[in-house]
Amino acid sequence: MKIADRIKNARGEKGLSQKKLAEQLNVRQATVSAWEKGVAIPREAVFHQLAEVLGKSVEYLRFGGEQISNLKRIEVLGDVRAGAWRNALEFEEEDKEILSVPAPPRAFSLIARGESMNERYPDGTYLICLPIIEFDEIKDGAGVIVHRSNAEGLWEATVKEYRLKDGKAYLWPRSDHPDHQNPLLYENGESVEITAIVVGTYRPE
Repeated sequence: MKIADRIKNARGEKGLSQKKLAEQLNVRQATVSAWEKGVAIPREAVFHQLAEVLGKSVEYLRFGGEQISNLKRIEVLGDVRAGAWRNALEFEEEDKEILSVPAPPRAFSLIARGESMNERYPDGTYLICLPIIEFDEIKDGAGVIVHRSNAEGLWEATVKEYRLKDGKAYLWPRSDHPDHQNPLLYENGESVEITAIVVGTYRPE
């Protein structure tokens, strides 16, 4: 079953017409029709809203399989600069948000800031992350959270895309900005290390 079929079937289960669903999502009926014909797919933010209206998980609508009905409440610990290293500081407890999203145990969230990853994580995107210890390996193309120790001994952080080439690992920006086109060679060590992997995103309207 394709995404188009899952959207159409889920709408039918809810007893919604295309017009009614479009009204709830603040889109045109023609847009819903295009989704169900398979000629278009919802934008990231609309996907989350669509899943909520239809009572399905985003993962189910995208990939099928078993419906994940229970959302996890995860903390937004802070933000992370895409493009420049910045001191890794957590939000104060009273400033921390809680997201209710499909997420695995031990997940946490950071907010992407800056332009160097705007083709993948536009400014303001919530990154759903898992600690690196949860993984046996880092896959080529993964979004990663990287920390390093600066001259003052403080931890700084950034988000990049992990790529392998000719046996070496690089941290790439994903940006349409001319100032953010060059990768960094990644050599894991005491001063620079990948601490988490991005396993999902959430982009509010």
